[in-house]
Amino acid sequence: MLHVRFQTTYSLSRMNMSGSRSKLAIEVAADRVAVYVAGRRLTETDDQPYMAAFAASLRATRRRLEACLNYQANEGWFLGKGVDEAYRVLTSADSQLPGSVFDSQRFADWGPITDGHLTFLLPINGKLYLATAAHGDGEIFAAEVNPWDLMSVLAAADDTLHAV
Repeated sequence: MLHVRFQTTYSLSRMNMSGSRSKLAIEVAADRVAVYVAGRRLTETDDQPYMAAFAASLRATRRRLEACLNYQANEGWFLGKGVDEAYRVLTSADSQLPGSVFDSQRFADWGPITDGHLTFLLPINGKLYLATAAHGDGEIFAAEVNPWDLMSVLAAADDTLHAV
């Protein structure tokens, strides 16, 4: 079941959207940003970042994704697991995974506006998923994604950030 909670006090007509809310979307206005992963709004409590820091974080994610074309490198850690179970393995306090796996699969770690959620890129059975959950919430939202589409969304959002 897909849950979308939408809270806003401004007009989306002034927002420039890159991507699809059902997978990854970044909406940018002059002083606001909305980020969606798998239909879940990650910026539900804070949508006014320090734009220079947000843009730098977004660019760093884009560069990391472009530099590492082997998105399936850590798939062995998740063999035989579904998306929810793989997410729980990554976030478990008693996880046996090396910290490098947690760090390399982390996504949308873009400062205070996305700090309310923990989001990962998960390679499962030859496919790539974006999965997110709010801190303290057991419900995981996930969507199958294409790495090139992710980079396209990040590039378009970066271009929009430079234009506003």
